[in-house]
Amino acid sequence: MASFRKRGSSWEYRIKYTDPVTGKKREKTKAGFKTKKKHRLKLQRLRNNSI
Repeated sequence: MASFRKRGSSWEYRIKYTDPVTGKKREKTKAGFKTKKKHRLKLQRLRNNSI
């Protein structure tokens, strides 16, 4: 599951997933994208690479 939000003048995404090795729930956050489109593209690349 992923969530998006605007923080000041930049965008942030937060993705929650289960680590396939340990089975623990993890969360990955990345911020600093100037546009919503740019951060969605980065998130799609992460999903394609299986985080």
